[in-house]
Amino acid sequence: AVADELAALRVALELRAPPRTLYCRVDPPRFEQALTNLLRNAAQASPGGRVRLSWWRQADELLLQVEDDGPGIADTHRGALFEPFFTTKPVGEGSGLGLAVAHGVVGECGGRIELVEGSLPGAAFRIALPLSEEESEHE
Repeated sequence: AVADELAALRVALELRAPPRTLYCRVDPPRFEQALTNLLRNAAQASPGGRVRLSWWRQADELLLQVEDDGPGIADTHRGALFEPFFTTKPVGEGSGLGLAVAHGVVGECGGRIELVEGSLPGAAFRIALPLSEEESEHE
């Protein structure tokens, strides 16, 4: 699991969550795969460092952000990040499908994923998903 990979890379995982539960409609196994890909990439980019997973509400969306304190992403790679088989890892170490899968899954959920500026010095990916009707039922 991802927790084992983080431990093997000596990566500290920080979770930042709002006090209230937020709801959105996703296919749980597919969305878990997308989030796992983001966490795995972040951990591999920052061995011995930190990975932060945050989520919060902004207007009518649930925002999730995965960021790391690794070297970040070169400007020359930013345009191809979500293309299948694009990887910055050495040959044999990455399939180049992690971000492409995450992009597809988030799109299936009616959301979007983008590279943003995070509060840690490395890469930061933000997922925006529409909040579901369940949110208003629980208020």
